[in-house]
Amino acid sequence: MSVYDDAILITYPSGVKVGKVDSQKPTDGTGDYTFSRSTTATRVNASGVIVSAAIDEPRIDYTGGGCGVLLIEAQATNLVNYSEDFSQATLSNCTVQSGVNAPNGNTDAYKLIEDSTSGLKLFRAVNSTSTIANTSYSASIYVKAGERTKVRVWGYQASNQFFSVDYDLSNNNYLGSFGQNTQVDGYSIQDIGTDGWKKITIKGQKNATYDWDVAVSPLDASGNDTYLGDGTSGLYIFGAQLALIDTSYIPTNGTTVTRAADLGQATTPTGVTSITETVSGVDTVITTIPTTYSLPIGRVETILME
Repeated sequence: MSVYDDAILITYPSGVKVGKVDSQKPTDGTGDYTFSRSTTATRVNASGVIVSAAIDEPRIDYTGGGCGVLLIEAQATNLVNYSEDFSQATLSNCTVQSGVNAPNGNTDAYKLIEDSTSGLKLFRAVNSTSTIANTSYSASIYVKAGERTKVRVWGYQASNQFFSVDYDLSNNNYLGSFGQNTQVDGYSIQDIGTDGWKKITIKGQKNATYDWDVAVSPLDASGNDTYLGDGTSGLYIFGAQLALIDTSYIPTNGTTVTRAADLGQATTPTGVTSITETVSGVDTVITTIPTTYSLPIGRVETILME
């Protein structure tokens, strides 16, 4: 018999509506999940554009292209006051120019332009609240190549207090990650599928003294962050975020914003002896069967109950 025939309940990213995630078996609605989230949220649609999801609307996310996944996330807060209004940022040896086509389908992105001096070109989207000592944070921002194709994304406080990742946007090459008086906990680069935009995330841990900001520096052709600029070259930036976890984009405009957790639940059908969760390509088999089953945190591809 086929997997479909053997299964009692099958769920994969397909039919969703506000308050509900459909099951593909059974088809009479008895296996559907109730879904809730008390705030709006964002996802990447099939065209590679960041769009908003309403309160209690499940999210099918297409980050990176291919088939969509059901995005289930824990609560998260973006600590950056202005995630898109980069006229509010702190700038060193560079300027920003607004009105650039952004990955959300609007003209909300900026061009980060180096000046003509010799020095570190540094953009800082300042966070609005104190971060917790000895705790890992994720600093992320969307970046697109311009005349400068190499970039450094930082969790930055000072020249001797930072964690960072360098990336070649044209050749899609990781160039290295660094920590100065702090611990680097990892990084990720996501191609969101829109016009060359990539979400770059660097994770690190602060000490008891400093607060982190999300920062960006264009690098010269040799990968140097300190160089003589030409006054016109640069790259493109959008959507700064600082959070305790790597999470979907949370827009802000003047204050921190918290996106609530996703919760999808269904009554486990009678006779189920195993549940296979496929999340981000990894299968996890559950044999201790709950009366009420909750969708797992992550990029959910398939839930199979047998």
